[in-house]
Amino acid sequence: MSPPASPSASPLRAASRAHIAEILRRANAGEELSGEDAETARALQQHPEYHAYLALGAEAPDELDGMSPWAHVMMYATVERQRHLLPDVEAALTRLQRRGLTEHEAQHRVAAILSHRIWYILHERQPFNEQEYLQQIRAL
Repeated sequence: MSPPASPSASPLRAASRAHIAEILRRANAGEELSGEDAETARALQQHPEYHAYLALGAEAPDELDGMSPWAHVMMYATVERQRHLLPDVEAALTRLQRRGLTEHEAQHRVAAILSHRIWYILHERQPFNEQEYLQQIRAL
């Protein structure tokens, strides 16, 4: 494991992680959540292997086994939001599940496309191309 994150070095990171930890706590307590909190809780519930880690909030390290559980879970939360906003995302998830993938595996395929698009935006300094993204989603 990496050394613990320093909440004082990044107040935004500390607040974001504390918020995720609070959503996890509330979901585990059986509290009914709505909106983005419900979508985040659903993504969190699909990743029980990270619960103890994420429950640490700002005190958790940035990475676990060379990857960021924070980014991983939030990519799934983004796919959860998109499935309600973009019919093509819901259709792709349904198609992939009909082909035998689990819901989690299907979401992973969509999240992979999304993360690639984000990488491209950041590294190539290009605006998000929604039509290209949706075309890739439709091709799943």
